[in-house]
Amino acid sequence: MDGFGFHEGYFQWSRSVRKKALPKGVNGYALRAFDQGLGRSLWFVECADIAESQKRSKRFRYSAAVIYGVGSVLRVPMRAARARAKRKS
Repeated sequence: MDGFGFHEGYFQWSRSVRKKALPKGVNGYALRAFDQGLGRSLWFVECADIAESQKRSKRFRYSAAVIYGVGSVLRVPMRAARARAKRKS
């Protein structure tokens, strides 16, 4: 469901992000997983702008799930940076 949310947020941006259309047949916890994927897509749609990604994510029904999705994108570069720093020391 996370991947579906990312797909919809990235490729169906107008419908999923601007209009906040809910996917048919998705409800309960699956909707939160969808929103996490949608949050990940915001990072790319907003061109890696943290402030814009966060501002837009707060407008969604499960904003915590969307914000978590945005944050999940940031974990990968942070881990890589820590690994590089360890190798240098």
